[in-house]
Amino acid sequence: MEPGLLVLGPAGCGRKSFAKSLAFHLKSPEVLDLQATDTHSERLKFFPVTIDTKYYICNTKIWYETTALTILEERFSSEYDELLDSMQALILVFDASREESFDELKQLVTLSNTVSGLETKMVVANMTDKSFSVSEDQVEDRKIWCLENGFEYIETNSIDPVVVMESKEKKGTSRVIEALHATMWRNMEIKSATSKRDNDTVTYEKEENQQQQDSVVEPEMEKPEKTSDIESSEGKSLDYLLPEKTSDIESSEGKSLDYLLPE
Repeated sequence: MEPGLLVLGPAGCGRKSFAKSLAFHLKSPEVLDLQATDTHSERLKFFPVTIDTKYYICNTKIWYETTALTILEERFSSEYDELLDSMQALILVFDASREESFDELKQLVTLSNTVSGLETKMVVANMTDKSFSVSEDQVEDRKIWCLENGFEYIETNSIDPVVVMESKEKKGTSRVIEALHATMWRNMEIKSATSKRDNDTVTYEKEENQQQQDSVVEPEMEKPEKTSDIESSEGKSLDYLLPEKTSDIESSEGKSLDYLLPE
C-alpha cells in the first residue's frame, strides 16, 4: 500500500478542515474545489497529494477520520492493520481552546505507540475559538509533554490560517509542510542529478566570469626614461626640438618650467 499521512483527533478539533487545508497547500494553488475520496470504510477519507521538493517527488494521501472514534483503538484488526502499517507520518490534532481536548489527545499518543514505521509525528494545537486565550504555562506544559512522548508541538489557527514558507523559522501549517518535505517517503522518486548538475555548472560559470571581469586591470602607459627616447612616427629622434639645458625653458615671468619635462 502507498505510504501516507494519517490525521487523527478528538471530536470538534477541526481535523477535517486541517487535512483539507494541508492538502490544498501541498497541491497546486489552482485547485479550488478539493474533495476527499471515499474509501471502503465510511470512517476514513483521504486527499491525494503530490509532495514536490527540490530533491524528490512522490504521490501520497492525507487520511483523516470522519468520526470521533479512532482506528487506533482497533489496532491489529483486519480492516485497518494494513493501512496503519503503511503510514509514515502521523498528525494528532486537538482543540487548543479546550483543555479536555488535549486530555483526549494524550490517549491517542499512547495508542500511536502500536504503529511502527512512523517517521514524522506531530501534535497540532488548532485554535478554533478566537475569543479564547491559552496561558503561556499551559502551552509550555503541552510542549514538554509532547516532546517527552516523541511528538513535535505545532500551533495553528483554523480561523485565520497563514502560510508563510519564505520565513527562516517556519510556524503553523508552513512548519507542518516543512516537516513533511523532510520525510523520507518510501515511494519518493529522486529528481535527475543531471538537471541539478547543469544548474550548478551555470552558476559556476557565472561566478568565474565575474571573477575574470573583476581581475581586469587597465595597463599603465610607460613613461620615457630619457628625452632621447622621444621619437617621431618615422623613428627619427626629436631631441633637436628640446633646449640644450632644461633650465633655459622659462616662462615670461622668469619662472622655471622644468616640471613640464619628462625626467
